Amino acid sequence: MASCDINANAPEERMPKRRKTSTKTCIKCKQDNGCLVLRGLVYCRKCTQALVTQKFKRVIDEVIDPNEASDAVLAIGYSGGLDPPRESLLSYLGGLPTRSAINESIQILTRRLLERTAKSLGVSHLLLGRSLSSVSIALLSSICSGRGSTIGEERQSSQEGVVSLNPLRELGSKECAACVWWYSLNVISSPILHLESGGSTASISRLTRAFLSGIEKDYPSTVFTIAKTCAKVVPKENNMGICALCFRNAPTSEEQFGASSVISASSQDLEDSSLRLCYACKTLLTSGNSRSTSSMNTSPLPLPIWGMSTPNTH
Repeated sequence: MASCDINANAPEERMPKRRKTSTKTCIKCKQDNGCLVLRGLVYCRKCTQALVTQKFKRVIDEVIDPNEASDAVLAIGYSGGLDPPRESLLSYLGGLPTRSAINESIQILTRRLLERTAKSLGVSHLLLGRSLSSVSIALLSSICSGRGSTIGEERQSSQEGVVSLNPLRELGSKECAACVWWYSLNVISSPILHLESGGSTASISRLTRAFLSGIEKDYPSTVFTIAKTCAKVVPKENNMGICALCFRNAPTSEEQFGASSVISASSQDLEDSSLRLCYACKTLLTSGNSRSTSSMNTSPLPLPIWGMSTPNTH
């Protein structure tokens, strides 16, 4: 009989942590003293700024042809604007079954608001401020939430003629934080909404963020690997429909989509029609892990806001 031959007394094998660098000279220019360590390499301020600019332009050039750049109309999306319809928002969010559903709904509504606003302004490209770390968190959270077939749209998507992209998707949290400090940029903070919710306040996105943030400290290349691997994932089915809630691709065949994912619309404006939800949105609205109404408590919930910022020049 075959056996695994596992030695219970053998020491546990672990992935080696990153080696601490001993040099203080910039790895790129070989002249100035370094001020930032990125993935084990030391960079000076000047070289870091040049690297950030290079990566930012590379993402832009992949989407917008430099020869056609004069015809492109760009808009920068800060974080949305869900605070004005406060009462309706509270009513909707309060009826969702889980904390993950609440957080995910806010993300969906924010994205849709940005896309529709960009379209109304005649914008061709919408620039979002998500870094490599944020994109990686969104990718893993989408997979955990059942949105594996649409993770490509977390990096770049197109809705109603507006292309949404993340020019900072190749920059880690360190590079972004350094630039914020060097250029004295204003960081927009989201207001906290206190919403009645029972049970655990943890959500899939929050747990994923905590997990990746912990790994990134000792294994900085992990976040880059996640984003690079997910970029290669493509949906198996070519015939895709549109989900009525998240407005992203969803399988159209009933066998793959599931007959239970089709719900009838009750609105008078949608008589004799049906709304098709993707698996993740259906789970978002009908998850069995409902919050207990017998143990209600108040927990903070961050809401996105509109923000205006005038960049400082140096």
